[in-house]
Amino acid sequence: MPELSRETVTFLFTDIEGSTRLLQTLGDEYPNAVYEHRRLLSEGVEQAGGLVYAALGDEVSAVFTTSRDAVAAASFVQRSFAGAAWPGGVNLRVRVAIHMGRPSGEAGEYLGLDVHRTARICSAGHGGQVLVSAAAYEAVGDALPPGATFRDLGTHQLKDLPEPEQLFQLVTAGVRNDFPALRTETESTLALEVPGRARELAGSLRRAVTAVQTRSRMRTLESEEVVPRERSYVTSAVWLDKRSPR
Repeated sequence: MPELSRETVTFLFTDIEGSTRLLQTLGDEYPNAVYEHRRLLSEGVEQAGGLVYAALGDEVSAVFTTSRDAVAAASFVQRSFAGAAWPGGVNLRVRVAIHMGRPSGEAGEYLGLDVHRTARICSAGHGGQVLVSAAAYEAVGDALPPGATFRDLGTHQLKDLPEPEQLFQLVTAGVRNDFPALRTETESTLALEVPGRARELAGSLRRAVTAVQTRSRMRTLESEEVVPRERSYVTSAVWLDKRSPR
């Protein structure tokens, strides 16, 4: 296995939705479906300059030097899965999560809270859905693959994690992009639609909170603090949250 970076990286985690049901449906054909899904994933990851560093059962873990490359790989994989002919005519759906962070661990493995955060984001999604953390979203900016956009899904509390996470969905033309609500413990009312000028203000404050949370998380790794001005944005966002229509 190539040397894994110890610096800030972007993780891409996947797992097959309903794998137990698929196993019972496909029987002896199930391993072929898993191997084909791994092949397509590896192809997309490698084309985007990433590395698949772990594959266990229906789960695959990859790493990239940039979030832009991870998003490009996810977009390619979405299209590949949608056009694949799966054994038994089944519709194999794969959840995808993308998150940027700084790992720990010895050579040959990745450990740390950001690894767990990526896994929690992945488990919150639905088959065919690509979820992107605030950190990765900010890193990508406008450098999206052709035909792709981001959809703001609001702030969600992920299981066992201390802070809520602003989540975005990668929307790729030509594949399914409408999904049920995320499988998270709570959802902030900052994700609610509000009318007129209030909607614009909510969007501006939400983006400010996202930027603060992202920078704060990275600065914490460097033992830095968020400046008071940024904290005032968070206070304003909480005030708007409380006044938003229920």
